[in-house]
Amino acid sequence: LPISGFNFEAGYRGAKEFLSRICNFDAIFCGNDEVAAGVMQSLQEQKYAVPETISVIGYDDSAFASAARPMLTTIRQDPAPMGLGAVDMILRRMEGNSIDDRKIETSLVVRDSTAVKNERPENRQQG
Repeated sequence: LPISGFNFEAGYRGAKEFLSRICNFDAIFCGNDEVAAGVMQSLQEQKYAVPETISVIGYDDSAFASAARPMLTTIRQDPAPMGLGAVDMILRRMEGNSIDDRKIETSLVVRDSTAVKNERPENRQQG
């Protein structure tokens, strides 16, 4: 579901719209941590427990990730190599050279906003 903007308010509104249209899902992956914080606020106001009902994942590992409650699981990327790579690609292009694909290293930072589906209370088998 497309949202307009990449800020807290866009995540908040986007989650409300998403929940009004789609009922059966386990997780929401957001384009950045600020959007994810808005999504979590909206989910919690609509009585969806994060991560017990729906997992939320952000991207960037920004200040929003550790300030959110629950703390946000996110993808960490180092902006320095991204910036250097972008400048290098621009300079190569200006010199008439081709641009090769670049891979930026990322890592998953698991915090409190995600849960394994089979470990959620509703999915546990009674012994």
